[in-house]
Amino acid sequence: MKGKRLKNVQKTLLFYKLHFGIDAPYRLLVDGTLCNTAYSNHINLAEQIPKLFQAHVRIFTTKCAISEVEGLQARFGVSRGTSLSILHQFPVIPCHHPLAGNVKDCFSSKYKYNTQDTDKNKFCVGTQDQELREHARKSGGVPIFTLKSRVPCVEPPSDYSKSLAEKQTVAKAVPEHSKKVIAGIKKDQGAEESGEIVKK
Repeated sequence: MKGKRLKNVQKTLLFYKLHFGIDAPYRLLVDGTLCNTAYSNHINLAEQIPKLFQAHVRIFTTKCAISEVEGLQARFGVSRGTSLSILHQFPVIPCHHPLAGNVKDCFSSKYKYNTQDTDKNKFCVGTQDQELREHARKSGGVPIFTLKSRVPCVEPPSDYSKSLAEKQTVAKAVPEHSKKVIAGIKKDQGAEESGEIVKK
């Protein structure tokens, strides 16, 4: 892998670590679209992903992702020796949905905690699906792994992720005492605008 690409990936991962607490060992959710592209291009995901991240990466999938591929293969008669065989290489994370198969909703239920200050696991996403990638970008705080012309890549942070990070930086820069003063001023202004008497 070229040094510039690895350097850019490390810069991106550092961004997610500093602003969203996402760090090694990384937890990466992969779907059938990624596995199908990897199979078609003879790419070993289990080998290439840790090399790109330059860290330990735990790769997972879900029952929804597996069900989606099984449904497509049954419908179109695709050989089971493709993306499904790759998906079965990875541990399956439990998901709780009325109906299996909606990968976007399934994966988003996992990475929705990425922007929250929580002890819950935070996830990266590996997919070729444009709709899922766009949803992850708009959710913010989700590292996205994909394959571009057979080249493993981690997308740069989305504009929304950058805006969330900027807000966090500004919030941390304001001292706690200043926050209380500002809150008091806003409260007094609100009372005055409503016609209430503000006691001094």
